[in-house]
Amino acid sequence: MWTKIFDFYKKFANFIGRINTKIILTVFYFTVIPVFKLLSLFVKQKKTPNTNWKLKDKLAPDSHEHSF
Repeated sequence: MWTKIFDFYKKFANFIGRINTKIILTVFYFTVIPVFKLLSLFVKQKKTPNTNWKLKDKLAPDSHEHSF
């Protein structure tokens, strides 16, 4: 009798665990990820300096043309 109750409890707990996992993943996917995407739009990204002129200087050190 106790084994039947324990087996039922294990199956029930496993079922509830699966539902909770799906709920948590769904909430995470539809709330947390869009919030991070919105924040990334508002946060200014750092501009990297243009290093193209350095490459041109290495290729042709006598030229006076620089691209900025």
